[in-house]
Amino acid sequence: MEAISVQSMPKELQIETTVRCNMDCIMCDKKARERLAKDMTLEEFKKIVDQIDGVIKLHMHGIGEPFLNKDFISMVAYAKNKNIQVCFNDNMSLLDRKKAEELIRIGLDELRMSLDASDAAT
Repeated sequence: MEAISVQSMPKELQIETTVRCNMDCIMCDKKARERLAKDMTLEEFKKIVDQIDGVIKLHMHGIGEPFLNKDFISMVAYAKNKNIQVCFNDNMSLLDRKKAEELIRIGLDELRMSLDASDAAT
């Protein structure tokens, strides 16, 4: 078997800081989220980020609502202080003016709205 040569490490990484969510969208498996309902700690996040030399962009989302993690904005700030581009998807239900201004101040690169429903009424 021939050895595989890696020219470089990945330039983008996705980290899910929570699987908890404040919505009850039908496409998500709520029971699975409840079984896994543990937020990543700031220390765990730092340990990961400190090991990802060469990563240019960090996607900080998954199936959970990022703002349910009490350390989320501190995590964004930590990554930004390492000169990593940061983006995340959010359902916007917990984003208030104070959080928005803090994210602007620390230099968030991209915020995407993501809110799913099964039909126009929901």
